[in-house]
Amino acid sequence: MGMAALRKYWTATAVMMVTAALTLPAQDKPAAGPFTAEQSGDGRKLYQAMCSSCHRPDLSGHGPDGHNDTPPLAGKYFVKQWRDRSVQDLMGYLRTTMPPRSQGSLTEDTAADLVAFILESNGASAGSQPLTPSTNVVIRAILPADIPDRSGK
Repeated sequence: MGMAALRKYWTATAVMMVTAALTLPAQDKPAAGPFTAEQSGDGRKLYQAMCSSCHRPDLSGHGPDGHNDTPPLAGKYFVKQWRDRSVQDLMGYLRTTMPPRSQGSLTEDTAADLVAFILESNGASAGSQPLTPSTNVVIRAILPADIPDRSGK
């Protein structure tokens, strides 16, 4: 192989590598979340007022550790527990079990806002459609592939 052919080979290889590097992140980007930025913002305020005393302000939880069983709502533990379930399942769970001393008291709108905030805290991006009780999207479809561990474990 002569010098000109070698130069063409390395130039073509470099172009392919740069093209692959630029297109891979776009392929890994999850779909926009089934919630609005407004819902997530409202959910953040609700979470700080209603949930942070048990699940901590950063959603890292206090457990499960056998003493205070309040699991993390952000990070790998949360994603492992919820990735194969739908946002509808998560909303239903919140509405029927939270808050512990007043189970079933959350309105549909409050639960939707809290779920929007939890999803955004796990890397989901807000979209243009509001989250409703009939939204049936699998959680892993809207989360990035690499979730940071915020559980402290």
